[in-house]
Amino acid sequence: MGPIGTNWYVLFVLAGKENSVVRDIKAYNAEKGINEVSPFVPMKERFFKTAKNKNDPKVELYTLFPGYAFAETPMGDSDFLQYIKGVHGRYRYLMKPVQYGDSHDFALRMEERLPLMQLMNHEWCVKVSSGFMENGRVKIISSALKGFDGEIKKLDRYKMRAWVEFDMFNRKHLVEVGLEVLERADIEKI
Repeated sequence: MGPIGTNWYVLFVLAGKENSVVRDIKAYNAEKGINEVSPFVPMKERFFKTAKNKNDPKVELYTLFPGYAFAETPMGDSDFLQYIKGVHGRYRYLMKPVQYGDSHDFALRMEERLPLMQLMNHEWCVKVSSGFMENGRVKIISSALKGFDGEIKKLDRYKMRAWVEFDMFNRKHLVEVGLEVLERADIEKI
């Protein structure tokens, strides 16, 4: 993750084409000699159970925000919009910058960006977390969700998933992440 002085822009893209858009932006950057735009797709680890591996689920990667790609850059709104027009004119995938309502503000605001920066690692990924139940609430003991205990809005212990609420562009977004809820006996072994 780059310095705090950079902006994050969120691009609406076709779901399932997030990585294709990132590849297109990187190809455009290489072709034009542009170094100041770093595209990325936030990812999440999630447990995946099958009948064969239900006692030892494997961890798989999924897109954190399906239908969105991100770009980090020191560019301001007008320069970034010009840049995206150039990329869009060269490649076939739809990429529309998300803005705050009817305003002309496009860069993700710092107060909305900071929780995402805390949640993701340097590879733009939310790692699987571990926790336990205490007084009817989840208490996180390791990994990405540490410090986000109060933000968990929904929990599926069997599928090992939790939903955390974030603000982005003045809207609430429920984001699904991986969470293993351990038993007290397992925690004491750690």
